[in-house]
Amino acid sequence: MAMSAFRRSVAADTKQKGGKSKGAFWDKMRLPQTQPGAPLIVLRGEFVDPLPSPEQIEIDPATGRPKPVINPYFKFRQHKRAVKGGGKDFFADEVCSAGNDPHAPQPCVGCFAGDSGDKSIKLMDAFAFTIIHLAYYHGHPLLDREKGGIVMKQDGSGPVMIQTECGGRTCNFCRVLQGQPPLPPAQGQDPWPGFDPRSLTTTFGKRRYLELGKGHLSDLEGIDQVISSQCGNCRSQLTTDGFACPTCNTMLIDMANDPRSDEQIAQDALRPHPCLRCNRPVLLKEVVSCETCASQNAQPLQLSIFDVVIHGMRQGEGTKSHVTQGLPHKTIEEFARTVDPQFLGGKSFREFLGELAKPYDFEEVYKPRSLQDQSNRLKLPMPMVAGQMGMPGAQPGYAPYGAQNYSPPQQQVQQPGQMFAPQGQQMTAPPLQPAPQQGQGFQPFQPQQGFQPPQGGFPAQFPTQPQQGQGPQPFIPVVPPHFGNK
Repeated sequence: MAMSAFRRSVAADTKQKGGKSKGAFWDKMRLPQTQPGAPLIVLRGEFVDPLPSPEQIEIDPATGRPKPVINPYFKFRQHKRAVKGGGKDFFADEVCSAGNDPHAPQPCVGCFAGDSGDKSIKLMDAFAFTIIHLAYYHGHPLLDREKGGIVMKQDGSGPVMIQTECGGRTCNFCRVLQGQPPLPPAQGQDPWPGFDPRSLTTTFGKRRYLELGKGHLSDLEGIDQVISSQCGNCRSQLTTDGFACPTCNTMLIDMANDPRSDEQIAQDALRPHPCLRCNRPVLLKEVVSCETCASQNAQPLQLSIFDVVIHGMRQGEGTKSHVTQGLPHKTIEEFARTVDPQFLGGKSFREFLGELAKPYDFEEVYKPRSLQDQSNRLKLPMPMVAGQMGMPGAQPGYAPYGAQNYSPPQQQVQQPGQMFAPQGQQMTAPPLQPAPQQGQGFQPFQPQQGFQPPQGGFPAQFPTQPQQGQGPQPFIPVVPPHFGNK
């Protein structure tokens, strides 16, 4: 049984219901489906949770106010919708722009569609981690896939360089660098762009990021439990002795004397627990022991998923996919022995990792886009908000399909004292009639001088039977003329 801030955050977020540095979309990583998986280090971030679960909130004894809840990952919400593109269906995703205040949601194309009953749009929670992918990469010029040719820097100093992961045994970059001809597309390779070998480079390690859903986040928590249940010194199984106050180290849950099951204790340890010595509820820390280390007068070492190298891989597709480990995890020192020192630039492996360990600005990466961009991506109509569509104070609603750039003509905007009329005409409401005095009934309406009734007059009644030789006629209700008076 393991306990950590990571597990506490995952337990809270996966239980809730609902739903790159900028321009670095190519840094988003998709885990492979083949063994041994991708060797990577998951970095522990520090992101303030805007809507934490009550079970995560701890009171600061100095101020008496709740402490901010810090998660090791970035939380956001996104919409997904199956759309057609390029002759086939695919799932388009778009960051939700409604914001974190449920009482004052901001305009969002996906939310408007869902609230209006569109079942094709889904809202889900997502989580982003910064990772270091411990693999070889080849640097090469960026190609313009639309116009062809190489993309050059604006200052004319040379081509824009990007990095592509080494393909291993059949990597065409490696073959060209070694003076061999590239493999043709018939052997499963992308067409070779004809790069000059002198423009290619090889490096080791790259900062990227993982985007996970709730199911994948739970999978990552399962990997963390396996790692944290083994001693980092001797790989022996750790024993959970209990849970203590992180401030005064008082043992608040003693496993040796607690009659509850391990599952019940684990659920209780996720919530703030009262500490009588500190006089406040605290988030517990796990106390572990290792028999092997104790026999050698050594202290046990409990690691987490943020302290080791894992070999992440993906099994299955879509909502049925899972994140697993292709190989058992390794410590940083164990993995360092497998890296060619020439790619470390004379630094130790931990120094080398420290230079790559800068977290992404996920606030910028997942910054919601404009309503127009959301509409184009999800292929949904633009919502109307107050002040748009020429309707001052309009309530949120939908503009017609294809009306993203709609601008209504001036005569369609009703001004005070003015009525809507057929195009090219204008009808002005007459002044209100005075209210009837006591003892008088309602006075019949007297049209103003110059008033012309609509062409054809007002219908006196609607036809109850279709005319001879005609099919069923539409229902026409009796609608008395209304000119603003009540």
